[in-house]
Amino acid sequence: TTAINEVFVLKESQGDLCGGGGGQCFPSPGISDKAPDGLTWDGSNLWVAEWFDEKIYKIDVGGNILKTIDAPAPPADIAWDGSNLWVAESQGYEKPLPTEFKIYKIDTDGNILKSFVFNGYPRGLAWDGSNLWVLDDDNQMIYKIDTDGNIIKSFPSPKSGTVSLAWDGSNLWITEWNLAKIHRIDDRCNILETIDAPVMKSEALAWDGSNLWITDHIFDEICKVS
Repeated sequence: TTAINEVFVLKESQGDLCGGGGGQCFPSPGISDKAPDGLTWDGSNLWVAEWFDEKIYKIDVGGNILKTIDAPAPPADIAWDGSNLWVAESQGYEKPLPTEFKIYKIDTDGNILKSFVFNGYPRGLAWDGSNLWVLDDDNQMIYKIDTDGNIIKSFPSPKSGTVSLAWDGSNLWITEWNLAKIHRIDDRCNILETIDAPVMKSEALAWDGSNLWITDHIFDEICKVS
């Protein structure tokens, strides 16, 4: 069967489908077995990282593809720093497990600007305006690191099975894969808010300044639910 994926947008503090499930939907970009593992917002548009075909797509909120670039490695997640993209490396489709995982900084044409080794599996990635936040899937730890990979702060994820991160300007949001929950947490591991995700398998997460966007592996569409 084809891998099925969908992106939803929901209002902060609202866990159900906004407007009862109405809204505009469009296919997830990618060739086949679509796996949108990474998601970020650049201030105007979304960037979606597809794990299967190792592509990163810039799309508008109507689902139109504006640009396609090659990912520097199979992407686990992506983040936007205001000018460039950061890409966390994953294991590729039918590829051997890497001996080490890297985090890449690339420009919007896909050129690698820098990279460093991350000591773990960087499943989630977010940018807070100055530094990166990384969710390590190996030990379910959350790290704040500088742009050279040096650890500034770390704490355990408050829930198990978390897979993605987003920064809303003040706090982090994390997705809980198995229980369809989204949590807002501070940088001391305190849960500030919990909402129900409108999908069962929320894979990637992004914040656009007003809304949370999430991807899912159960449907083969991208939807803005309003």
